[in-house]
Amino acid sequence: MNPNLPRYTLRDLDNAITNLPDGLLQMWIHRGVLKLQETKIGRGKKRLFSFAEAIQVEIMAFMAVKGMPSKLSAAVGLASAEYICEWIESGKILDFGLEDDEWPILVYSDFVNEKLRHKIITKDKVNANLGMFFTVIDFYYGACRLYEALEEAVVHRERVEKNKPRGCDPSGFPLDPEHPWNKPEGSK
Repeated sequence: MNPNLPRYTLRDLDNAITNLPDGLLQMWIHRGVLKLQETKIGRGKKRLFSFAEAIQVEIMAFMAVKGMPSKLSAAVGLASAEYICEWIESGKILDFGLEDDEWPILVYSDFVNEKLRHKIITKDKVNANLGMFFTVIDFYYGACRLYEALEEAVVHRERVEKNKPRGCDPSGFPLDPEHPWNKPEGSK
């Protein structure tokens, strides 16, 4: 898997990330808090997100629920996503069965001038490092869960798109019952 390959739609992220309020992702993109590979997608095209971007969004959504500032959560999400990308690119797989001496977590102490002071350690070393760092983010578990949820969302999306009626009937009306022309006036 290439973690930087854009392949997930906004709907895939909505389905996979449980605590993502409506419109929040678009607001982060519009404000420039969330930096994306695909910056200008063009009118009528679907924006696609990479797994690395999805990890960042997952962590940002988690931290937003906790009331953390979006710039801080973006920095924590980016640091976590970079680590997961290196993990995957080195040939390792995302697996829930890691032992504590292998399970990575991110600890950070402060965020000054948009710089995050952080360190990625293993779970078994948390107590030894808490003197210097005080906030712990278990991003690895979230990445494992997110990958499974995104893959399920992609399978569902492809199944729906495959079974969606295409084309028009002899009178020129779309076969898709969800098409706006097939809905009563005034309904959305």
